Amino acid sequence: MAKKHWSVFLGLSLVAGVASSLLLKRNKDSQATLPQHYQGTWWFIDQQQKVQHSLEVLPDFSLKIDGRPLPAELLELTAERLVLQDQYGYHLVINCRLQEPVDFYDEANDSTYLLEKKP
Repeated sequence: MAKKHWSVFLGLSLVAGVASSLLLKRNKDSQATLPQHYQGTWWFIDQQQKVQHSLEVLPDFSLKIDGRPLPAELLELTAERLVLQDQYGYHLVINCRLQEPVDFYDEANDSTYLLEKKP
């Protein structure tokens, strides 16, 4: 009787392992297509300070503003938005429409900036 339970347990473990690895592979494949439309360089204008800035999203989802790295942790990644949290706890959100980043929200300034693709 003990051998029967052991083989059932082993079989169920094997099935669970295969199923989870297939699900993880599918999630990685679907996320692998997401970075392409976030990567790149855009510019935006801070209307209050009358200054133009550049925003670069690197393949690892790190950000550079005006060429300087902005330390941040990835919180959310979907086809519609990329959410990061900076070192002070503020959220940085890039919203997309039709797989093209359209605006950038900076919680620290409570401001949303329209993005234009840099040529």
